[in-house]
Amino acid sequence: MSLGKQIKTPRQEKGWSQQDLAEYSGVCQQMISKLETGRAHQTSDIVKLAYSLEVSPLFLEGISKQRDGSAKPKSKASKTKGEQLNQKALQTCLEVLLDSDKFLDSGIRRQTDIFAKCYETATQPKNLSLAKTRLKSALKRRIR
Repeated sequence: MSLGKQIKTPRQEKGWSQQDLAEYSGVCQQMISKLETGRAHQTSDIVKLAYSLEVSPLFLEGISKQRDGSAKPKSKASKTKGEQLNQKALQTCLEVLLDSDKFLDSGIRRQTDIFAKCYETATQPKNLSLAKTRLKSALKRRIR
C-alpha cells in the first residue's frame, strides 16, 4: 500500500477530514492532500502523522503490517491500561526526538529507525514504571 493510502485509511476510519488531521498533527493540510493523492511520496513529519492517527510510523511507511507496532494483539482486559502506557511512551518519545538534532537532521528512513528504537525502549517492561523525566533520560542515552 502507498503512503497516501496508509494515511487516508486510518484518517477516514476516525471520521476526520484532512483539515482535522492537519490540526491534530501540525502538518499542513496541503501536504496531507499531496501525500494522499500521490503527488508527494515522503514527508519528514511521518512521526507526527503516525502519533495523531494512533498507528506505527512503520505502518505508514509500509514497512510493517502491524498498525500499532506490536507483535501480538492485546487482550481486551489489558487494552485500556496498554493504551495509556503506549500514549505515555509515544508522547515521551516525541518530546525527546523533537528536541534531538540527530533526529531532526536525519532522513525519513533514519527517523523511522530512530523512532522505532526509542518507542521499543520506552515500552520495555522495566521502563514502563519510570517517571517521565527518568524515561526521557533513558531515551536520550538510547538515541545518542
